[in-house]
Amino acid sequence: MAHRCSLIDVGNSTLKAVTLEVTAIEEAVAVISPIRAYEDIEQWLGAQNNDGHHHKVWFASVRDDPENQRIHDFLHQHGMLCEQVNTSEEAFGIKNSYAQVSKMGVDRWLALLGAELLSDGDCLVADAGTALTVDALIDKQHVGGWISPGLQLAKDAVTGNTRRVFQDPQAYQQLAFGNDTEQCLALGCMAQLYGTLMVATQVMQQQQTDFTLIISGGDAPLIKSISNKLPLPQSFIYTPNIVILGLLRFALADHPLKSVQKTAQSLVI
Repeated sequence: MAHRCSLIDVGNSTLKAVTLEVTAIEEAVAVISPIRAYEDIEQWLGAQNNDGHHHKVWFASVRDDPENQRIHDFLHQHGMLCEQVNTSEEAFGIKNSYAQVSKMGVDRWLALLGAELLSDGDCLVADAGTALTVDALIDKQHVGGWISPGLQLAKDAVTGNTRRVFQDPQAYQQLAFGNDTEQCLALGCMAQLYGTLMVATQVMQQQQTDFTLIISGGDAPLIKSISNKLPLPQSFIYTPNIVILGLLRFALADHPLKSVQKTAQSLVI
């Protein structure tokens, strides 16, 4: 018998949510009405229970505790059985490197858990959103990572602290020098983003030569568009939302890893 479950990723800037319908065949998981914005959540939630059947929600949030409680209460009011996923010392055999795991954002932790659904070996996981986070996973052990400003945050930092530098809304999918201040800012921040990925790749190569680079997040399509111009590993995977894949592990925790991997690689979220 098919059953439904929902996965909700509450980020710094946006909310991403998806409902899955899981059939008796473990690999058969269909995506139902995904959303990517806070303003759509109430309408989306109403649509999930229009058949009168309650189903479980796994959600993860980088917001503070009071806001997370409001989210939990909101989901409960809409008839959802809700479970919040938090960062832990270990999950699904993957070990965290943090001495105080509560200090690690759950988005980074879920990205590591989701990475195993896309790669059978070691990996470097980059999530390019409000912040650019990079985390290394070797032999199922998180060995550490970086946090740096994302593309828009970097541009905002410059324009918010200077009088005569302005942003150009156009995205430049190239590696070049700019010829006016707006171009220089956009391309300079892009170069910073790409430079972080290239240096992270070099640091990873000092510890492990055979690994997969996984890139996700809102700026991932921009990185993907010129990936052939960057000295990145040959083993390169782009996925729209790796945090959702991390939540998928909890939703399908009773299923064999190979089955969940097959599901994850077939979903378009």
